[in-house]
Amino acid sequence: MKKENLVAGLIFLVFSIFLYVETLRFPSPPVQGTGLAFWPRFLLIMLMCASLLLIYSGRRQEGNEAAEGAKRADKDIVIKKPLYAIAVSVLFMVLFKVTGFAFSIFLYFLAITVIVDPDLRPSRLCMRGVQALGVVMLVYVVFGLFLRVNLPKGIFF
Repeated sequence: MKKENLVAGLIFLVFSIFLYVETLRFPSPPVQGTGLAFWPRFLLIMLMCASLLLIYSGRRQEGNEAAEGAKRADKDIVIKKPLYAIAVSVLFMVLFKVTGFAFSIFLYFLAITVIVDPDLRPSRLCMRGVQALGVVMLVYVVFGLFLRVNLPKGIFF
């Protein structure tokens, strides 16, 4: 898994640096200390740190190649899961304004959790639904009520 970690870490590091540079173009309010770019920058810094940890773990695992032969079948899964997550994220960004905040966040959370852990037992799916509902409510309280951000209503509300 070392090379996959190195490649994924480098890709996400470059991606997060690029997006961070893009946030420098955001307008900054003259009075308020935090502007539109605060939260994206915070998340991008967290993504940079996670990417660096992934690169470090990939470099650290370079010497442990003895058991690598048995894991060749898992290589497809290692490559497919991030691609599925990227596809779901792109679909989420495209449909966010159309379907609205609550519905799209709910489906996005469910899709990502199924990609990470493809256990489809009804009890697991029910628990994921409850978690997704909790995420929707938390994000709504933080952004909709506390920060007073106009969240897209979409076609369902």
